[in-house]
Amino acid sequence: MSTFSNSTTPPDGCTFAAEDWKILAAHWYPVALSSEVDAGPHAAMLLDEALVLYRVRDELIVARDLCAHRGVPLSLGRHDGEGVVCRYHGLRYGAGGRCNLVPANPRLPIPGRLRLPRA
Repeated sequence: MSTFSNSTTPPDGCTFAAEDWKILAAHWYPVALSSEVDAGPHAAMLLDEALVLYRVRDELIVARDLCAHRGVPLSLGRHDGEGVVCRYHGLRYGAGGRCNLVPANPRLPIPGRLRLPRA
């Protein structure tokens, strides 16, 4: 369910040699059975990269386990039916890993950079 082909550098603290990681990261690997992933959030690890898995309607999202706002692990958050909610500031990430709620500014447009780095 996941590949890191869009990333060129290993995660911080990676135990793989950088060249080995680049070779391994170019391929797809299962991290969970689709049937085991409900709304979530669920934590997973692949090639020393922390991942979060969650569902929004029929879409399964696999992303790096970091809120785009302050880097808090989203796997520590909760699912509210519309996406996974970060427990730090309450930002919610829905379909496609896009932020769809910023509680501090609910009436302002959500910046495009508030998107989860997809794995």
